[in-house]
Amino acid sequence: MPKRRRRSYYSSPVHRAKLWDKKMRGDVYTQYLEATKAQALAKVQSYQATYQHILEMVKQILWYRGIETHLVQEYMWYALELWQLTQKYRSNALLKESEAAYLKYLYKGRDKLVLREIASSLGIKLSTDEQIFKNLGVEIVVPREVIAEGTLTADGTEQTVVEYTGLAVVSGYIDLQNMASGDTVVIRAYVKFGPGKTYKKYAEETYSGPQDLPALYVLPRLTVYGFKVTLEQTAGTYRNFDYVFVKE
Repeated sequence: MPKRRRRSYYSSPVHRAKLWDKKMRGDVYTQYLEATKAQALAKVQSYQATYQHILEMVKQILWYRGIETHLVQEYMWYALELWQLTQKYRSNALLKESEAAYLKYLYKGRDKLVLREIASSLGIKLSTDEQIFKNLGVEIVVPREVIAEGTLTADGTEQTVVEYTGLAVVSGYIDLQNMASGDTVVIRAYVKFGPGKTYKKYAEETYSGPQDLPALYVLPRLTVYGFKVTLEQTAGTYRNFDYVFVKE
């Protein structure tokens, strides 16, 4: 004869809750908390120190990028999510999980340069947007437009290489190939924080003599109200400097 089928036993959520309540008596739970409190406290202190470090990092990046401070918490959630991923994953797994988080916050309208800088500060090197979407089987074309190109002849004053007003990400190159011994050039970059506001300097670099790497790359910068790069030759024979800048 075939074996009789065992009677299935169904445990409802209410029944399971009652069983849990029986096991978790107050006196037992108190002993458990006392035994683990010191270890838990150490973990809480370590986490709070990490949280404060990440918070200061996020605030600094937002200030540098000119992003509104009311978005700090949104970017903080992203930063904490990435940090938690670094505690759980390594190598390609970490990269894939991090890029998934990046796409989620990008879709929510967060600034991609800020998202990338936060990831970089946590030691995560994200792929380019093109590569990320390519991995998903999606091909995208990022529209770019040349906004300034030509040749600037130095005259000893601070001269504007490129200036752009409006919402965009601007980047470009300045050619320092013609610099020779005795020449000194100062490159400065400025942004505006509102309509009618004056420019605020956020970067300044000095270059002297012949350049081993003459193609100076001006990193992509988000501009909302105004962006400007200037060149000032402070010493040597005045030179010509080619340049090209694009927006996207």
